Amino acid sequence: MTPLRIKILNPKALNLIKGMEELNLISVEKEPVSKFHQYLKTMRKSPLQHLP
Repeated sequence: MTPLRIKILNPKALNLIKGMEELNLISVEKEPVSKFHQYLKTMRKSPLQHLP
């Protein structure tokens, strides 16, 4: 099988994907978030707390 990366543009499509997963037609796995991405998220939320 070939893994695919899919961006869900319509929230209704998420319900279809969940339904296919429940019927064991597809398998959905979440990708781990990189440390750099986590750092950026933290900096965007509270940039002043990380200044020396």
